Amino acid sequence: MAGSQSQAFSKNWITPTIKKAVERESKRHGIPTRIIYNLIHAESSGKPHVKGKLFKLKVNGSLIETRAYGAMQIIPELHYKGNPEDLLEPNLNIRIGCRIFKNCLKRAKGNYFKACGYYNGQVKNKDYKYINKILGGKTYGSSKNYSRL
Repeated sequence: MAGSQSQAFSKNWITPTIKKAVERESKRHGIPTRIIYNLIHAESSGKPHVKGKLFKLKVNGSLIETRAYGAMQIIPELHYKGNPEDLLEPNLNIRIGCRIFKNCLKRAKGNYFKACGYYNGQVKNKDYKYINKILGGKTYGSSKNYSRL
């Protein structure tokens, strides 16, 4: 399936704003655009104004109720000090999401498979379905060489 688009992966959600933000952040952080598009698609189905379901999160020893915001599903308590609603703006959301992914990639020593797991909050990278959406998914084909793209 490498090189072809699955019917399940429609690019209708890639607006000019999203495309410009993805291209800019790809250059800034050295992340392939296809990885960013696949992260957005896996996290929000390409919906930049989506708010995730409420969930409990331990932050600084306290259990709080929060949700993730926007195209790349950013958790404000972990990654943004401003108004969480700001994260619904695609440029800001994609900029922060790419910075987070770049940090995950550094933590994973360049291993994209592990970095995808870290981005998704997985310590042991057990959700292969999610990771394959990003790496082997709809645009990367079925390559198993996830260490370096």
